[in-house]
Amino acid sequence: VFPVREQAIRDAISQLWITPGFGQGPDTDLLGGENRGGEGTRWHFTGIGQRNAGAMWFAVLWHELQF
Repeated sequence: VFPVREQAIRDAISQLWITPGFGQGPDTDLLGGENRGGEGTRWHFTGIGQRNAGAMWFAVLWHELQF
């Protein structure tokens, strides 16, 4: 379950996914723990999180390029 403010963002992204010209990317919100900068930091992702988010994007784009 996501906080209300985050749910509004997820809803907006869902609307983009059904708009012609937009594709669905990975759900990087699933990355937690060591992937996140944590409270009190200005980091969205740690270094490990950036690599893991990048790998998720690579998988989506690789799939798109194969078809």
